[in-house]
Amino acid sequence: MEIRFTGSVHFANGGPAPHVTVRIFDQDAAGNDDADLTIIPGFSDQQGCFRLTYAPLRYLAYHTVTLPGTASQH
Repeated sequence: MEIRFTGSVHFANGGPAPHVTVRIFDQDAAGNDDADLTIIPGFSDQQGCFRLTYAPLRYLAYHTVTLPGTASQH
C-alpha cells in the first residue's frame, strides 16, 4: 500500500526551507540499519512545501500474528 504524504519544512525562525529532499525511514532495533520506506522522495519548493510517496510495509522485517486462546504444549 502506497501512501502520499504532504507537509512543509521550516527553519527554526519559521522561514520556509526550500530545496530540501525529504524521505521517510523506519526505526529498526539497535544494530540494524533503518529502512528507507520512500518510493518517491519529496523536494521542498520555495515555500518549504513538499509531497512524497512511501510504503509503510516496504521492508517489513516480520509480521506479528496474535491468535486468541492459549498455546498447548506436547
